[in-house]
Amino acid sequence: RAMLQGRYGGCGVGFVTITSPVNGYRPTVRHSFGGWQSHSVTDSVFFDRGKQGVSGHYFIPTPGAYVELGGQRKYASRLDTCERASIFFYNKGEARLSASVNKGEPQTGTFPPADGLREMDVTGRIGSVRWKVESADSTLFYGVAMDGTQGIAVDNFSLRGSSGLSLRSIPVRTMREFNELRPYDLIVLQYGLNVATERGRNYDRYRDGMLTTIAHLKQAFPQAGILIVGVGDREYKTEEGSLRTMPGIKNLIRYQQNLAADSGVAFWNMFEAMGGEGSMADMVHAKPSLANYDYTHINFRGGKHLAELLYEALVYGKEQYDRRRAYEAEP
Repeated sequence: RAMLQGRYGGCGVGFVTITSPVNGYRPTVRHSFGGWQSHSVTDSVFFDRGKQGVSGHYFIPTPGAYVELGGQRKYASRLDTCERASIFFYNKGEARLSASVNKGEPQTGTFPPADGLREMDVTGRIGSVRWKVESADSTLFYGVAMDGTQGIAVDNFSLRGSSGLSLRSIPVRTMREFNELRPYDLIVLQYGLNVATERGRNYDRYRDGMLTTIAHLKQAFPQAGILIVGVGDREYKTEEGSLRTMPGIKNLIRYQQNLAADSGVAFWNMFEAMGGEGSMADMVHAKPSLANYDYTHINFRGGKHLAELLYEALVYGKEQYDRRRAYEAEP
């Protein structure tokens, strides 16, 4: 996000769910909230798939519920202020909301019952915004956002422990309504690390599930390009005690490549970009380290390193595309 916004303009952290179990660990935004019942597709009970929004969540307010986002400048550039802040909801009864920008006087909006997804937004030089539910009858909330009025916006829908297959259960109508308010140019799918097993050879069921997932996304976001980011390296200890790339990882990457080809979408081989065989061990043992000692998960420094590689691949792809267009336009 920081590199794309630095190059093409834009500001703000993008979409953030109303509540988050890991809000204290997300360094790109200051996020606080209170007074919500939270429901996620990864819940084992009491989740109504028909109510979920584009992130796989929905949130029900209790009286006085609030959510506050604040920009910050320690982690990455262009996140300290934004130009437009929004909240997304679906109200079968009347809803009254207020937004307080930079701890100023609240601006209030009243929304009569409606059928589709709604958005309330405020504009200006916004360092922080606090949304409060003054009253809401039969209203579901989905998330808030901080964006620029031009340039690049990056929404990160993090679903811990998800293989990506749960995206199939989000109603197409809901995604289409979200697409009208927040149309995407590119959807990046990065899943699969927790699907891989040590020696897994057959990922047919996962491939079939992801084929229907991608078809589902194409139906809902017809204008968007789709990019599958392959799984990265993951090590295991052999019987002799040495660290090796899990054979199951390489098999899964082949499946992901074929899945992208069969769906007619783009693929980026993160395993190769990291350095291929044994690269996770190199990242763990780097000084300072770029990954955790489980030899599976990268840390923030590792994330920055891989982000630079993906950014370079995206920019290179755009440059090649522009070159080809210019060549084709020549008389």
